[in-house]
Amino acid sequence: MTELRKICYILRHAKAMPAGPGQLDEERPLSARGIRHARQMGHYLKEKAYRPALVLCSSSHRTRETLANLMAYLPENVVIRIEDDLYLASRSALTARLKRVPDTVSSVMIVGHNPGLENLAAYLADGGAPELDKKLATKFPTAALARLECAAVSWRALEKGGARLTDLAYPRDVETDATAANAPT
Repeated sequence: MTELRKICYILRHAKAMPAGPGQLDEERPLSARGIRHARQMGHYLKEKAYRPALVLCSSSHRTRETLANLMAYLPENVVIRIEDDLYLASRSALTARLKRVPDTVSSVMIVGHNPGLENLAAYLADGGAPELDKKLATKFPTAALARLECAAVSWRALEKGGARLTDLAYPRDVETDATAANAPT
């Protein structure tokens, strides 16, 4: 039996409100636009049949709210882990966390923050998709979603250039009246 390659989805949290007086950064909620974009990206996940088995989500309010707006579009049996260590995590911390994922898990989505997520996607990408790589090097905005197919069959073997960037979607790429109209309330 051939082992399947691992799939890594990297999702930056959707647009958040600025911090209010006395409000901590990690307490910032999504803006109305952020909620709309999170739902659009959820619809995109479902439309593309992207089915993460595990979601690793930062503990910040904006990442948890982004995830909450995706839940209607994720597989029913998806495992969710909210982790404090993912809040503003660096590329190296995110890579180390991915390496601890059990090999029985075929696909992982990380919901977190920049610059760590953008740096992670650039670090993992093997340069085999020049158009997508160029797009990634230009910008990784809020609610951006990167999909990478890892060459390794073990998360522990994840390394620089060890994945092919197969999709990079921004809310503006998937924004349509239909997505907004079909979003769950």
